[in-house]
Amino acid sequence: MVEISRTIGDAMLDVLRAYGVEYIFSSPGSEWAPVWDALARAKAEERGPVYINTRHEELAVSLAAGYHRRSRKLTALLLHAGVGPLHCGMALRAALHEHVPMVVLVGETAGFGQMPGHVPGSHWQRKLADIGGPAAIVRPFVKRATSVTSREVLLGMLQDACRLALTPPYGPVFLSVPFEYLSGSSPEFEGQCTPPPLPTRADSSALNQVAVQLVQAERPVLLTETAGRNPANVELLVELAELLAIPVAEALSPAFLNFPRNHPLHQGFESKQLLQSADLALLVSTQSPWYPVTSGPKNAKVILIDDNPTHEISPYWGYPVDQVIGGDLNTTLEELIAHVKRLIDGDEGKLVAHRERWSHWQKKHEQQQEELQARALAQAQRKPMDARWVARTIGQVLPLDAIVADETTTHHGLFLRYLGQHVPETYQSRDTGGLGVSLGLALGLKLATPDRLVAAILGDGAFNYNPVLPAFGFAQQFGKPILVILMENQGYVAMKQDLLKTMPDGWSTHTNTFFGSEIEPAPDYVAIAQACGAYGERVEDPGALEGALGRAIKRVEEGQLSLLHLVLDPWNHLPAH
Repeated sequence: MVEISRTIGDAMLDVLRAYGVEYIFSSPGSEWAPVWDALARAKAEERGPVYINTRHEELAVSLAAGYHRRSRKLTALLLHAGVGPLHCGMALRAALHEHVPMVVLVGETAGFGQMPGHVPGSHWQRKLADIGGPAAIVRPFVKRATSVTSREVLLGMLQDACRLALTPPYGPVFLSVPFEYLSGSSPEFEGQCTPPPLPTRADSSALNQVAVQLVQAERPVLLTETAGRNPANVELLVELAELLAIPVAEALSPAFLNFPRNHPLHQGFESKQLLQSADLALLVSTQSPWYPVTSGPKNAKVILIDDNPTHEISPYWGYPVDQVIGGDLNTTLEELIAHVKRLIDGDEGKLVAHRERWSHWQKKHEQQQEELQARALAQAQRKPMDARWVARTIGQVLPLDAIVADETTTHHGLFLRYLGQHVPETYQSRDTGGLGVSLGLALGLKLATPDRLVAAILGDGAFNYNPVLPAFGFAQQFGKPILVILMENQGYVAMKQDLLKTMPDGWSTHTNTFFGSEIEPAPDYVAIAQACGAYGERVEDPGALEGALGRAIKRVEEGQLSLLHLVLDPWNHLPAH
């Protein structure tokens, strides 16, 4: 084989390998030739990272986010000049709020054709450059955004970006690289990179104080939203709740499965009733335990345990908390459990009280489940299909280990209640505002877990925001089939509901004119799927839903993306919270 000298592109890949990067997601531009050439060398030498062409920047970011959720790995992105960051801004914002570590590399020019070497063309001056460079575009949406200032510091700045992305709280780090600094032979890279800092540990004496308060409390409650980001935390929350017979609610909008939803102590997704009589509220990785902030418990002590207790990227948090425990959540829960065990060991009075409390909350849980099932079964024949019946049927047909990427809005609360999942990591949802990420999230989850069924469940509004053709093309090109369940409730119903709530006697109501709520005419969603080599089926009859789900799942198992277009009653739903 011809001996080809190493380039800066080769050294950049060396840095990414040192930080565990397995995949580079890209919506390509013309400035990354040395890196692409280095990737060709890596492929020929049968080593990573693997290059993934995503055809759309927003898809690249959501794919990387989904892949990290299952793999726990750092990812890298290669995007094009200023237009790439503009496309992926919303998904980057989501990655920041969801603490997803990624290094986002974007090209720019330092010389506008005036420096020796490659002359890019006038479009780099006229069409691709922005005042302040690409970093100025995304600065609010990342942990740090900066530009490489010279060829000599490029590798060091890349190492620092990787280190910062992996420093808790995780998040995306943005680095723009002038293409002029990519030319020439590679500087020496010794393979030694500064590691990210170890997770911080909570103060042991403070945790002991929390344990004492939990054991002494007569009416404690536990609220969580994002503890299940690390699946090991789910088992620990179960152990803690069972030790204390403490009821658990996933409020307000869980982005993960934080507690098994079939567990007797699981009390649903509404915290207000639990908090009314509570004397202690333990918030575990909870960003919005109740809403509004002033509606919290009046007579309960509030303790926050969180690996990111400052919520520094939230413009308003403001929850009244009596005690805050920071530090790595997993080790914090382990130590808290150890303190609780020591305190209740041999205390028969506490054990009896806990058994009585367990029995009380188990009855509440069973009553909730019976009421939910009765409501769904009562709608089994309704046309258009009732969302409760649809959610219940999907929950019964999907395998127990299927992973759901949920991007519903109007029906979000229904799927939380009716899917009935209890296996950690089987529920994944967006943790921030904005639509358009679920297909990429599901495909990233599939990339990290190729042997599991992954289902993206989204409304027709969210479907129209997703980069559908690039996502379906990715699934087809890379052989990553997922199940897409599209629930058409005939428009942006959330928009219509808010208008009716705000202006119940306005012109919109009297004239049946609801601007902003229509998706008309509706496209042929099945045809869109079929155009990308996928299986598609439209379902209107509630009695045909179970069979259609079975057929679609079988097609996915055979290697074909499948889309089910479900036609729903636009008004029949439960509140989201």
